[in-house]
Amino acid sequence: MVSKMKISIFPKTERNLNIIPLFIGVIIFLIALIPQLFISGFATKDDAYYHITHAYTYLQDAPITYPVFSTLTERPADLWFLYHTSLSLFTGLFDESNPEMRVLSSKIYHSLLSAIFFIVFYVTARAYAHHTTPLYIKSPAEENPRGHKNGPRTCAVIGIFAILTALAFSPEFSFRMLALFRPHILMVTLTLAAFWSILTSRFWFLCLLSILASLFYSF
Repeated sequence: MVSKMKISIFPKTERNLNIIPLFIGVIIFLIALIPQLFISGFATKDDAYYHITHAYTYLQDAPITYPVFSTLTERPADLWFLYHTSLSLFTGLFDESNPEMRVLSSKIYHSLLSAIFFIVFYVTARAYAHHTTPLYIKSPAEENPRGHKNGPRTCAVIGIFAILTALAFSPEFSFRMLALFRPHILMVTLTLAAFWSILTSRFWFLCLLSILASLFYSF
C-alpha cells in the first residue's frame, strides 16, 4: 500500500516556522534594493540628500550647513542623532569619498531597514494573532472558556497575510516603507516593536525602546 504524502508550503514544526522572518527579510531587501539600482540618485530629491550629507559630516568630523529655510540654522541640533550615526557607520564601509558610493551605501542601508521593518511587522502580527481568540470562536467570553488560541501555523499565515494586505492595498505605505529614505522607518519599526513587547509582556524591552526612540527620531 502506498502511503499518502501530505504536501504543505509551511514547515511542519513550530521550530521550523522561525525561518519565515529570515525569508521575509531577504525578499523585502531585494524588492527594496533592486529597483533603486536602476535609478540615478534617489527616488526622492530632497530629504535623502540632506540625511546622507549630515551622516557624512560625522565621518569627516566637519560642521554641516543646515537647510536655509529651517529653524536649525538658528538653533543647530541633530534631531535624528542615532539615525545619522548609524548611517555614517554604514557609509564608512564603502568609499565615502565617492558621492556615488555614498548614495549606493544609503540605498543598501535603507533596504536593510525595510527588511528589518517587515520582519518586525510579521513578528508583531504573529504575536497579535497568538493572543487573540481564534476566528472560529464567535464569543470569547461564552464559547472560549478554556482560552483556546491560534496555533503556530495559523499565526504564521496571519502574519504573512498582514504584510501582503498592507503592501497590496496601501501604495503610499509601500512607497514610504520601501523607497522613501528618511528616518521615519526606524520610528515605525520601534513603534511596532513596542506593541510586540506589550503583547509578549517584555516590559523591560519597552523601556529600552522608549530611550532609543528619542535618539533616533524627533517627535
